[in-house]
Amino acid sequence: MLNKRIIRLYVQLCEIKSYVQLNKTGFGKVLKKFDKIMDKELRAVYMSTHVDDAYPFRDETKKVVELKIQEMEAAYTDIVTDGDVDLAKKDLRSHLREHV
Repeated sequence: MLNKRIIRLYVQLCEIKSYVQLNKTGFGKVLKKFDKIMDKELRAVYMSTHVDDAYPFRDETKKVVELKIQEMEAAYTDIVTDGDVDLAKKDLRSHLREHV
């Protein structure tokens, strides 16, 4: 039961991480397209003043999510794989593929 909860948390944390990365990339692409069509140079300024300062895209926030992912990997290593870190990461990543 505990290992299923760890897996679920790990998957959710990885989904959050991917969602943030996808959205930041999306903002950049939309702004690039806008700049091209409107013959402007808004992308760099807008990204640095609005997007990079937004809570989900801050470096501190990304570090917290990454730390929580590492904590789930460590918990899974201790509980399920008896200390085998590589096997734990491999097992957890296999669950990511199931949720894609």
